[in-house]
Amino acid sequence: MECHNYRLGARSALERIVDRYKVKTDKRSQIRKNPNAWQGGRYIFNLIPKICNLSLKTREVANYE
Repeated sequence: MECHNYRLGARSALERIVDRYKVKTDKRSQIRKNPNAWQGGRYIFNLIPKICNLSLKTREVANYE
């Protein structure tokens, strides 16, 4: 996957998004953060193609090998 090859430091943009938008529960307050519930469950689904497109365009502009 081409967009996975573009790295921001040690990780790709996709790896960063997956890591950032995991379902998490705060240990102390037990409040659950579920980004999958945003925008009717389509937030992550809509975000991934945007990140891929941005990564591909950046590779194109920067002539990234």
